[in-house]
Amino acid sequence: MIGVKERGQVDDDCRDEFCASRDELPPTSNAEEAVESLKSKLTSDNWEEVCHGLVQIRGFTKLYVSTTGPKLDCLIPLIVGCLSSLRSAVVKAALTCVEDLIFTLKSNIKYFVDGTSSCILLALMERSSFDKKFIKEQAHTVLKLLIATMPPAFAIKAALPLTTHSRPQFRAQVAFTLDFALQMVTKIEV
Repeated sequence: MIGVKERGQVDDDCRDEFCASRDELPPTSNAEEAVESLKSKLTSDNWEEVCHGLVQIRGFTKLYVSTTGPKLDCLIPLIVGCLSSLRSAVVKAALTCVEDLIFTLKSNIKYFVDGTSSCILLALMERSSFDKKFIKEQAHTVLKLLIATMPPAFAIKAALPLTTHSRPQFRAQVAFTLDFALQMVTKIEV
């Protein structure tokens, strides 16, 4: 199989393709048609197809913010689903996709942080509390970026109900989120 060295190890070239920088993303000729096909790509059993779908979302948010804006309501739960994948390459591509969404949408990302199971914040806290080290580190970085980007009140409102979670590692990420959001409030007030 292309991109696989041994069972379970993904070739570095394959990972680089799915996590290319925003400047390296290829332009898409028909954004509207391609966005419609993303639902099937992101729910595919083929992990490479899922990663390609995530790269397409990144390209669209960079090039066609007005086209993807209204479609994000149906795509965000699919991206969150990719964050819970067992494949590290899919999770890494999804984290990069979320990072690009944060940079593109800026404070408008707050509309996708609501504390439900399809919430970006919840998925990032989950991944930064319990996963492989390189996934945890990237998830924590994206979590910190998300909290810094949105209004602190949204982060606090979304994180407070999660303080009673059963896993201590997850509660530590909730505490980090609340602490970081409160630091942002303090900076705004000063």
